[in-house]
Amino acid sequence: MTVFFLHRCNLAIAQLLLVLCLVCFTGCSSSGGGSDADDDAQALDISGAWIFQNVTGNGPDTIIIDFSQNGNALSGTSDAGNISGAIDGKKIQFNVPGLIVNPITFTFDVTVYVYSGNIEKSGTSITGVILNINGGQVDTFIGTKMESA
Repeated sequence: MTVFFLHRCNLAIAQLLLVLCLVCFTGCSSSGGGSDADDDAQALDISGAWIFQNVTGNGPDTIIIDFSQNGNALSGTSDAGNISGAIDGKKIQFNVPGLIVNPITFTFDVTVYVYSGNIEKSGTSITGVILNINGGQVDTFIGTKMESA
């Protein structure tokens, strides 16, 4: 019973962190009228294949995502599944599904990793943080656009 309670507490904390990230993502990008605001008004086009180097508590991890962009809306695919998200100027946020298997009870738990970051001015690099909303863990990432063949 205690483990269940602690799991629910961690889930509540993770959900609170997600809400705070979303509030910051949507509320922190007000335009001020300068040339930087004009640059931020239009989302950069990040369509194409990207490689993300993730630094996690479980060690380094790599994921390749093929993004499609329609205005500010993002979709895409990866080995983990379908990606969804949005771009607001140079800010980006997208969700990556994950699957955790508990070897003791053989239960499956779908988790979501929320990537939040900033697109570099060149449009070929993204840096930011990853929030595991199931466990509340926060990690970092660097994404690099892959060269077209």
